[in-house]
Amino acid sequence: MLRPEEHEHFTDFGQIKKNAFVLLNLGYGLNRLLEDNEEDVASRKDSALFREYGKMYESEISSRLIGIAVTARILDDRLINSESDVTATKFPHGEDMLGDDENGEPLNLRQCFNKIIHASSIDHELQLPEVYLSGKHQNEKEWHVRLFLLPFCTAVYQWVDHCQKLYAHIGRYNA
Repeated sequence: MLRPEEHEHFTDFGQIKKNAFVLLNLGYGLNRLLEDNEEDVASRKDSALFREYGKMYESEISSRLIGIAVTARILDDRLINSESDVTATKFPHGEDMLGDDENGEPLNLRQCFNKIIHASSIDHELQLPEVYLSGKHQNEKEWHVRLFLLPFCTAVYQWVDHCQKLYAHIGRYNA
């Protein structure tokens, strides 16, 4: 069998950054809607947009998280294989707590990507910009983590922005 020339997956730095931006705005925009001090939302609660808001919100949160996690994890795998110092685990993103597990242990950026990818369920607290992920280890033991949207999105954006500049500097526009 004659195989075509192999190429790496394309890493769209801009799309990862855009997903982080939108995710952050979804989380904090919802708080603004819930506050509704001027009752703008309350007066429209029967409109189709607000009747379906919860379903649309959950769909967007989930798809943006998955988009970030899968693409960023591919980028991180490449960086690990190249023995780079800017892997997601090593990068000094400046955030104290991206999320934590059921024992209160903090998650690093790569662990966040992995938990998002392997989660079998996602829930969110509407009053707080947090996401709760659950799944099972290969031994069927359940795991649960909490992801804080503001520090997670900030760290992702910082890391991807750094990687994008690094790759542009060395003349590669794809990781």
